[in-house]
Amino acid sequence: SEMPPLDLLQGEFAIRKRAAAPGMTHRAAVYAALTALFLLAAGIIDGFRHDQGAEALAATVTARAEAAGIAIPADSDPLPALRLAAAERGAGGGFSPSAQALFAAVRSAPGISIASMEWTGGRLLADLSMQAGTGAEALRPSIEAAGYRLISGAAETTANGLRTSIEVVP
Repeated sequence: SEMPPLDLLQGEFAIRKRAAAPGMTHRAAVYAALTALFLLAAGIIDGFRHDQGAEALAATVTARAEAAGIAIPADSDPLPALRLAAAERGAGGGFSPSAQALFAAVRSAPGISIASMEWTGGRLLADLSMQAGTGAEALRPSIEAAGYRLISGAAETTANGLRTSIEVVP
């Protein structure tokens, strides 16, 4: 009698699909949902903390503005009100507007150039180089038209012309 051929693809040797460990899919879904909930809760908590910080900062700014005698309307952003009050009081708005006024004045006056600038205590200090026959007074109309005052120092003679120091003051 003949032996039947050996079939290794049956019984214990049969090819089977690998199945995930029991409950692994369920566990992965639970972990994914918990991770999403955790990230959502972290975002909400962080937003709440930032909102509270912004409200505290606005309250501090409002209190300091009121202490300085600046009225800020209720339920409004205090920053535009502070900028408006600074402009009304002649605070000048800082370095950029002062520098823009000086640059415009220098552009309109031929023979004058800026050698150096410095911002100190709300004043823009500048050293100007000028050709002989020109003066810092040529800048005055343009600077005063921008709402600033010009304080000019004495001109000194140099090898390349004249040099003087000025201040642009709100």
